[in-house]
Amino acid sequence: MELVPMIGVGVSDLQHAALAEVERIIKETKGDALAQMKLLLGMLRERNLINDKEVTALSQAATAGHEAGAGKKSPQAAYFEVRKLHNKLLASPGTSPVALTLASSAVGSYSITQGSDGETVVIKKSSGGWEGRGAAAGAIIGSIWGPLGGAVGGAVGGLVGHVVDECTK
Repeated sequence: MELVPMIGVGVSDLQHAALAEVERIIKETKGDALAQMKLLLGMLRERNLINDKEVTALSQAATAGHEAGAGKKSPQAAYFEVRKLHNKLLASPGTSPVALTLASSAVGSYSITQGSDGETVVIKKSSGGWEGRGAAAGAIIGSIWGPLGGAVGGAVGGLVGHVVDECTK
């Protein structure tokens, strides 16, 4: 694996660049969280961090999560759809580490517990969608260190997005 040299790029440089890009994306999508996620997936595709098949699967996962968060789909149905998409990516040879990170983050945005009657209860942890967008944005930022940097950035971004979702409930 080749590492991209990062001479002269500091944390503050990345913070300013990320903020400017986030502001541009929010303005371009008029605040639509699902449109933002799809735009971010397109950016990952442009950087060859995910392929067309992965874009499709991750878009489907984002749509399922968005619909569950908006009350248009049951969280349980959305969870099983997202889990199936993640499993398919895991079983496909050559799936990118960035796609696996984003799919894992999507699965992690649900909580599964047992109800008082013994039935399985699935909850969409947040309807904000920051976890998915944070994972995608983190992957883009991390990609300046190559695909592995994109995967690590995606994991960190997903975690930060999850915290934002929890704090804005």
